[in-house]
Amino acid sequence: MNEKLRISYENIGSSGYIAVTFPKDEEIIGYQLEMISANEIKHTLPASKRMVNGETVVYYNISSKTPLSMLLTRNKLKRGELIALIKGIAEAVQDGREYQLSESGYVMEPDYIYVVIHTALISCTFR
Repeated sequence: MNEKLRISYENIGSSGYIAVTFPKDEEIIGYQLEMISANEIKHTLPASKRMVNGETVVYYNISSKTPLSMLLTRNKLKRGELIALIKGIAEAVQDGREYQLSESGYVMEPDYIYVVIHTALISCTFR
């Protein structure tokens, strides 16, 4: 992930969020930010944006989801789980295209890919 971005984890009420803060001088592709915050895009974490002290902060809802990195440290993926993971990532990118999201904007790191364990739903963070 971009070293200029600040990542934090926040709880607001009963919901958990990854908060990604974009510095004032960081270039943001505005229409993509509007797309992810204004729409529920299948296989992509729900997002909302706020301005805080002149910086853009995007909050990704991670409630009831487990980071892929944590899942991988607990046990090995079974064949079906690996196939579901790959399929979910491919579907996230495909679904994003319908909203004009570039596949290069998806963060494909295990710490930022979230899984709903019993449904094999994969949600990716978009930057």
